[in-house]
Amino acid sequence: MKTLLVLGRQPKLGLAEIESLYGSSLINRVGSSWALLDDAPENINFDHLGGAVKMCRVLAANETSATDKERFLRENITKELLNYDNGKVNFGISSYSNNLGFLNLNNLGLSIKKQLKNERGQSSRFIASQSGSNFLNSAQVIHNSLDGKKGYEFVVVDDNNLSVLAVTVGIQDIESYGLRDYGRPKRDARVGMLPPKLAQIIINLSTGNVVENNKLTLLDPFCGTGVILQEALLMGYCVYGSDISETMVSYTKENIQWLIDQYHLSIVNLRVELGDATNYRWETPYTVIASEVYLGRAYSVHPPVDQLMQTIKDTNTIIEKFLINLSSQLPQGFRLCLAIPAWIGANDKLYRLPLLDHLNKLGYNRLSFERVKDEELIYHRPAQFVGRELLVIVKR
Repeated sequence: MKTLLVLGRQPKLGLAEIESLYGSSLINRVGSSWALLDDAPENINFDHLGGAVKMCRVLAANETSATDKERFLRENITKELLNYDNGKVNFGISSYSNNLGFLNLNNLGLSIKKQLKNERGQSSRFIASQSGSNFLNSAQVIHNSLDGKKGYEFVVVDDNNLSVLAVTVGIQDIESYGLRDYGRPKRDARVGMLPPKLAQIIINLSTGNVVENNKLTLLDPFCGTGVILQEALLMGYCVYGSDISETMVSYTKENIQWLIDQYHLSIVNLRVELGDATNYRWETPYTVIASEVYLGRAYSVHPPVDQLMQTIKDTNTIIEKFLINLSSQLPQGFRLCLAIPAWIGANDKLYRLPLLDHLNKLGYNRLSFERVKDEELIYHRPAQFVGRELLVIVKR
């Protein structure tokens, strides 16, 4: 175990993303919100992971009883802090397990701070978590520079009797994600507000283990306002987008130009055009397909059941036509990921597209993951009615 990844709000999506990129065999252990990998952090392209909020280098792991846990943490945290030779050091402790409570973590941190001062004369500042949480949030880690360069966030997880201590070396850039989400010039709630993090996950599920993205062209046949295309550009892909709406095509072009200017990108291959995905023939060679397809009618509240059934039927028809059209243009074995609609009704009843039951008749097989069930690949926010099911398929 060399790397600990702390997963995001919907950890199953992040776990599937890791398995897609690095394979199930590289995943050593999994908790409710974390995964341990048998590879070094420098081999993990953390900036391109939408489903992981922290990347940590494993410092120590040991079989510990409840009484030995505090000693294990104290010894290894103190050892790491004593290696810091640049004056006063900031540190915090986060637990993603239920065995250490908020007060225990605070007491341990303050005790270590006192020990460093009394025994070694080391000046330090302990950063406590906020609002009674067991872990520091991303903003705290960034604000206090606890990324292993000027300070340390120590992260502890437990798996049965195994205690693992790690130190954060990568943190999700929440400011950049926010800029790409809310700062771009064109947004439209009517076609969905795809978060950049989710766009990254969709892209990574579509490709599997790809080493050199800059040799690949990603196609998004429902490009909307261009979120997937913009994330693909930042990940090194050439991009090709189309949409049935002239407005969406213009929005995508404006947003991508904004992205190019904002991030000082040098774009070699970029194409966005008007096209109905149910009958369009895409000309530019493409090697990856990732898309959020038509999500159906937008709802802010739960509609009557008969109205919802009609929406599901209409949406299913459009997406089926798209899949049939696309199938005729793909070689056997071509893999793609689509975000398709799923509706969360009263009492969390889930409504899914009927086409999922006969994908083979449409020319595809569904690709499943070892660590995550198909029905767990659904993204939705609390109180949100229309969610997205992430569908990874392969041309038959």
